[in-house]
Amino acid sequence: MKTVGDRKDFDPIFLKLDKKSALFKEVQGVIDNLKKGVTPGERIKYKQIPKYYIKRHNVDNAFHVYLPEGMRLIYAITIFRGEKTAFLMELADHGKYENRFKY
Repeated sequence: MKTVGDRKDFDPIFLKLDKKSALFKEVQGVIDNLKKGVTPGERIKYKQIPKYYIKRHNVDNAFHVYLPEGMRLIYAITIFRGEKTAFLMELADHGKYENRFKY
């Protein structure tokens, strides 16, 4: 499966990670699994998907993956240019994640 990161909420954070850190390795592992067609993490019920993701990305599904250092990776499975794609919507720390999901 193809993977694409959001230019605002995923790419800048991921690209700043130390490539030797456990967090980078975990995120890269999630990406590698997605490329193999494996969907890691837990599916988020539609009613619990923040409106931010629905409005910004027009998604009807979302998954979250718990990562080291309290980080969360949120992604959706979409069809992009006729190809099944994992869209990496956000890489967020615990506080931002809780705020986004209104916990």
